[in-house]
Amino acid sequence: AAFWGTMFLGESIRCLHGIAVLCAVVGAFLVSKPDVLLGLRQPEDGVPWLGYILSLLAGTFAGATFIAARKSQGLSPSLLNWSLTMQQGTVLWLISLSGFVEDVPLS
Repeated sequence: AAFWGTMFLGESIRCLHGIAVLCAVVGAFLVSKPDVLLGLRQPEDGVPWLGYILSLLAGTFAGATFIAARKSQGLSPSLLNWSLTMQQGTVLWLISLSGFVEDVPLS
């Protein structure tokens, strides 16, 4: 979000922003099995590259969502909600059609 704010809103990155970004990166590194990432131990089921890539994309798009919300202050909340719902529904529908996810029985 700090990167997007600088790029699209013209905000400056202060020392506090840099500390927050650094803490977020260190925290993400610590919860993602650093011994595997550093090559100190081999993962049991292989390296989950898709999960790593999707988590980076999720963070990037979450920041972009915050910036979009700040840029669209004059729009109706109903319109913003509808837009978000349609986008998420489309992505989830495409994921279900892609075969990446197995269906689980509801009962």
